[in-house]
Amino acid sequence: MKRYILTTVMLLVCGSIIQSQSVIKEGLYLADFENWYTRVIKESNIVGGDSISVFYIAPNGITREKGNLKVDTPWASSNVYSRVAGVTKANVNVLPVPGPSGLCAAIETSMMTFRAMGVNLNVVAAGAIYTGKIDEPVTSMDDPYSKIDMGMPFTSKPDYLYFDYKSKIQNSGTVTKASGFRAKTLKGTDWAQVFVILQKRWEKDGEIFAKRVGTADMFIDKSTDWVKGHKLKINYGQPKDDSIYTERCKLNSIFHTDNSSGERVAINEVDWAETDENPTHLILYISSGSLGPYVGEVGNILYVDNIGFEYQED
Repeated sequence: MKRYILTTVMLLVCGSIIQSQSVIKEGLYLADFENWYTRVIKESNIVGGDSISVFYIAPNGITREKGNLKVDTPWASSNVYSRVAGVTKANVNVLPVPGPSGLCAAIETSMMTFRAMGVNLNVVAAGAIYTGKIDEPVTSMDDPYSKIDMGMPFTSKPDYLYFDYKSKIQNSGTVTKASGFRAKTLKGTDWAQVFVILQKRWEKDGEIFAKRVGTADMFIDKSTDWVKGHKLKINYGQPKDDSIYTERCKLNSIFHTDNSSGERVAINEVDWAETDENPTHLILYISSGSLGPYVGEVGNILYVDNIGFEYQED
């Protein structure tokens, strides 16, 4: 992370010196989105046989290698390739595109439509970037979170997440649900979502447990031009009313990680941490949708850039 002090201000009031808070900003690694790694995947002939560029937030490079990609990055995304029932197919709904200053990430809710073995298939996928890693190729559509080793080591307690964003949120009043043969149109609303979860994790008998140290959660519910340096406050400890958080941000066990034996297991969040406890891991999740797997408003797009944390020190 790139860390620097932005400002320190001294004020003289009624003969007393008052020092304002020093604001320290720390950019997350690769979160200026100037570097992208490309993996070229040849899809199965049965779904067209095209060569697809799958983009990863990682140091620049290119490969045709399959299997788990070994690159130096804390980031994963909804860009993956799958091999289900012997059919290789790629999903790409996170893209490097021009932003106000260089490249940014475009994160889009998309409909993947293809024909396999004489059958038309439709899959809705919200675009997402997050701290963690995903096993590739994906071999089934069941329980998507179980495919992800969610989070990254992190021991600080920042005051804010900051980032630049632009959004296209359609608010049509309908969403699409599709995970196979048919796509269904349903009444509903789908918005982009950004959340931070700071956890204190430990392992016992192969199981992973966690206390929730800090939480930040927001929806982006309308279209907007570029918003620079937006700050999302991180709250520490147990809230007076956890209904302020969405389901994914309440205490839960939907996310998974690898234990010390390399087994993928659920992260059992068991309690809220005390205010003096520090985290061991960070989950940062940014998505063009908020309704969960295989449902969303196709065409919603969130553009993000320059992500980091802000610390305010006395």
